[in-house]
Amino acid sequence: MAPWCSGALSFGAVVPRPGEAGVFQGRLRPPPWGCRSRAGGVVGLRRPAALRGPRDTSSSCPRSPRKGDMVRLSRLALWGHRHHRVVLAVAALAVIVLSCAAAGLWPRLASGGYWAKGTESSQADRLLAERFGKKAPGLIVLARAPTDVDAPAVRAAGTALTRRIAGTPGVASASSYWTVHDPATRSSDGRGALILVEFAGSEADGVRHAEALLPDLRAWRGPLKLSVTGPAQLTLQVTERSERDLLGVELAVLPVALMALRMVLGSWSAALVLVVPGVAAIAVTCAVLRLLTVWWEITSFAPNLAVALGIGLAVDYGLLVVTRYREELGHRAAVAVAVATAGRTVVFSAVTVALCLSVVVLFPLGFLQSLAWAGIVVVLASGLTALTLLPALLAAAGGRIRPLEGPSARCRGRGPWRSGAPWWVQGQLSQGWLRLASLSTRRPLLMGGAAAVVLAALMVPFGHARFGVADTRILPPGVEVRATAEAIGRQFPVRPESRLTVVFPESGAQPAGRAVEDYARRVSAVPGVRAVTAPAGRYQHGGRVSGGGAPCAEGGRGVPGVCLVIDTRRLPASPGARRVVRDVRAVASPEPRLVTGDAARLADTKAAIGGRLPWALGIAAAGTLVLVFAFTFSVLIAFKALVLSVVSLAASLGAAVLVFQDGRLPFLADRAAVTGSLDIGALMTTTAVAWGLCLDYELFLLSRVQEAYAESGDNDRAVVLGVARTGRLVTTAALIISLTMAALAASAVTSLRMIGTGLIVAVIADATLVRGILVPAVMSLTGPANWWAPRCLARLRPRAGRADV
Repeated sequence: MAPWCSGALSFGAVVPRPGEAGVFQGRLRPPPWGCRSRAGGVVGLRRPAALRGPRDTSSSCPRSPRKGDMVRLSRLALWGHRHHRVVLAVAALAVIVLSCAAAGLWPRLASGGYWAKGTESSQADRLLAERFGKKAPGLIVLARAPTDVDAPAVRAAGTALTRRIAGTPGVASASSYWTVHDPATRSSDGRGALILVEFAGSEADGVRHAEALLPDLRAWRGPLKLSVTGPAQLTLQVTERSERDLLGVELAVLPVALMALRMVLGSWSAALVLVVPGVAAIAVTCAVLRLLTVWWEITSFAPNLAVALGIGLAVDYGLLVVTRYREELGHRAAVAVAVATAGRTVVFSAVTVALCLSVVVLFPLGFLQSLAWAGIVVVLASGLTALTLLPALLAAAGGRIRPLEGPSARCRGRGPWRSGAPWWVQGQLSQGWLRLASLSTRRPLLMGGAAAVVLAALMVPFGHARFGVADTRILPPGVEVRATAEAIGRQFPVRPESRLTVVFPESGAQPAGRAVEDYARRVSAVPGVRAVTAPAGRYQHGGRVSGGGAPCAEGGRGVPGVCLVIDTRRLPASPGARRVVRDVRAVASPEPRLVTGDAARLADTKAAIGGRLPWALGIAAAGTLVLVFAFTFSVLIAFKALVLSVVSLAASLGAAVLVFQDGRLPFLADRAAVTGSLDIGALMTTTAVAWGLCLDYELFLLSRVQEAYAESGDNDRAVVLGVARTGRLVTTAALIISLTMAALAASAVTSLRMIGTGLIVAVIADATLVRGILVPAVMSLTGPANWWAPRCLARLRPRAGRADV
């Protein structure tokens, strides 16, 4: 018997379109090589649909891909299968080398990049650094004294400490209450003062300098008790927590995922075969991230996302290939058929997820861009390892990978098509999903409406979402960087992050003193402004209250220019902060000016994201339509896939608002993790990844639905069979993704917890409510229109049909 048949099997090389008389237009011709069915007859003939009854399609011949489809992939798979020892040895060596190359990744990670580039506030920050030598403080040291900070002994100790910090290598400047006498740096009770430390170089350089300085501060002995906060300290502690959480993923999630795969596949060998490509994909991604740190700042969250996605997607793609491989076992070309057919879905899925992540690069935030690059690399690496490394692993596993069994006792002789369903279909049908899909197609309005109501209830909270950026509150309350920041907020009249700075960027002579004084007076009268410090003095409520110069009057490097410091009553993420920034920028100035500060940066970041969001959504939607149409050659199904993916996405975003903004579900996020706003960077990452994953599962399902429709021409039957055949696979894939994302959801870092929770909700909602109910209901209502395409595009539709899953 021939190992490879290209005859017209039910999933064979040629399948007619619905309504055609047959493959051979009435000419009876047996398939080549004499493939025979289990009943002994020749397989390869197809009668018109109206004349067909129950058929024996239990052929022992494998289902071949259509001519020319994924031929290169099948050849590559066969080569890797034959030379599996060489492939595995090279892969092991590559993983070791890449792991060594990625060893220096963690010290080079950053926690910044939350502010948009190219905005008014970013220009002001650059001018402050270049012309005035002033940067946002990298460390803020809170010094508490047993007596008043103006006591001689305390003053002497504070002055000495400030000078000692200023003389540390890498420190650009250090100022404190004892050196500049700024009342905003003295606590309300008079026993606390602040030391502001600015570092030389980039943000990554500042983190390294801060790490070197912190041991000296810990070892300080004197009348002052020190605690530290600030961006550099936040980076160090977030990186430490992220690394600890990543270790938790490796130690906790991997064993649980392996056990889950063992229960589903029935073999430890099959479970290991699915996980190993994920490990290789993670090694590739971490090495690429290490290389990218040479040119860009990469967020400390990137490795966590890469590990979670790498394991989940590698298992997803591996399940496709292994499932088809187990169907074809017993034939020498099994691995070629598996990769040539399931490989098409893997390729489309990887490209789709990468496309959804690539649009995030359009947003001018370093945090988002680095997460997007990490996601793109790990997605493509997962797809590549599933198509190259997996065949070699299957060859190494040998007989330990068992073929799919025939129908179980539950399936045999049951179900709506028991009379005509062949043995290999019966063995793969999931009875629970079959019944749910059957009910959804029989009662589409009832079932679809009920699922829509549940999803709408999850979407509603997103209507009152408030957006912010990550700050010290992303860490638990007991962590030093957060505890110190909260203490400063309680004890000091003005928090450093509540300040705004106005810069006059003209390089000519300074503005006239009277004009600057009038401007400062008008700004001090803006609602929400506490005081304005200008070269001529300090202003409050529209009048001058004291003399003295601004910290950056007369550019400190001999460059003419002026900047004003504005103390506000609003925290950057509060609703009133944006109004204060808008009102300050609306005040007429004597010459062009730039406004910066955390509140201004947040307002500019929101505006930058809002300006590019329509373009990003448009590109993502257009790419989704093109890819899904190229996969299914159906216009309506492409639009349906886009709409239902957006529904799943909106449900996950609504759940994020309920948990992390409103605090409605305290068992998912304790009170300390509820900040009243959503981290805009984490939210954008969740959006991109969730969109890609939802389309991933859509392609899994559509492959089987399309094949079943090509077989029977019955739309409802095709939908139900597609859901039943992919139900177990999609459920397993969703389970593994949820397990890996649960490690993020359990993280001590709120931003990671938000990403993990949002993705779990999106995956579960999509795999159950959308794929099990909404898709069958909608496709039942639209009927044969699902498969319509314009005549110019219909010519592209291939005449062959076969399962890719």
